[in-house]
Amino acid sequence: MTERIRALLDEAVAGVGPRSPDPVPEVLRRGRARRRRLAVAGTAAAVAVAVFAVGGIVAANRGTSGKTPASRPSSEHFEATVSGGYVRTGGLAVPIPPGWPVIQDKRLTYCEVPANVFLVNVAMTDAPCGPTRHAFVGPWRPYGTPASVAELALINEVVLPGGQPLWLSGNELANVRAAPSASVNAPWAAASISIRGQRPQVEALLRGITANPVPPARLTLPETSPAVQLSVSAEKQLTSADPAVIEQVRALLAALDQPVRPGELPCPGATKVTGTWKLAGTDMAALTFTDPIGHLASAEVAISAGDTCAFATSSLGGRVHLPAGFLGRVEQLLGGR
Repeated sequence: MTERIRALLDEAVAGVGPRSPDPVPEVLRRGRARRRRLAVAGTAAAVAVAVFAVGGIVAANRGTSGKTPASRPSSEHFEATVSGGYVRTGGLAVPIPPGWPVIQDKRLTYCEVPANVFLVNVAMTDAPCGPTRHAFVGPWRPYGTPASVAELALINEVVLPGGQPLWLSGNELANVRAAPSASVNAPWAAASISIRGQRPQVEALLRGITANPVPPARLTLPETSPAVQLSVSAEKQLTSADPAVIEQVRALLAALDQPVRPGELPCPGATKVTGTWKLAGTDMAALTFTDPIGHLASAEVAISAGDTCAFATSSLGGRVHLPAGFLGRVEQLLGGR
């Protein structure tokens, strides 16, 4: 890591801190009793077909194209195509189980969902029926609520061939390992993927997920954000709405200049999830930015908690190596101890 980044880290932690009491943590504390439980087999993703209003985005990657792709997917206008036995969206391809028909762009109750179908951008509403065997691809966005940042589960990351990440919460990771249901997220495609079925069907679908390869790149970050929250654990969230603090946090991330190269992840000794999947990152802290218009969560950066094989991945694109102690410095900047 360059001396410039080290100096920037030291200067930010030493010279900047929250300047006034922040009302957002109190909102979050009141919401802890309602901590979201991530649903099995795509329920959460299917119900929450919400608008994702993203503010200005700036590419921190000056080593590759230097620009954010104009066609970056968002859950506001989720589009997917079905071709060659796959559901495709934003460079993501999810295999359709043999013989399963596709239902696309509809709103259904659970009672109206037949068994053995592939749902694409289908909003499901509650009904007195048990879940059927089905697969789902639909919109994903960082979890957030107006005027605050929602408490987030920690992130576990799998790296697909070609470099794109899949993110799983702790609950989702447990479900993937157990089957007969699984749910994973492709943040760069703004897509959520889930399946409920027989274990061979679940494993075949997960194994068949592919993505267009991406070159190594520095982190793409929001240009502005009225609030940020760092979820370090289920019991520890640090939040700030101080513009100076937010800019310092963003500057630390933007200065990281060592993209992760192909083959560097997962590191030796990585934990197997299922099939050929291994965890590149486990229980990574989630740094969430809100957008300046709707104050919904607009982007997440997953940050390794340890110093061994440490890296950070942005939901907007890019993955970089981290210097020792990076997460601790971000915690200090946000008022942590």
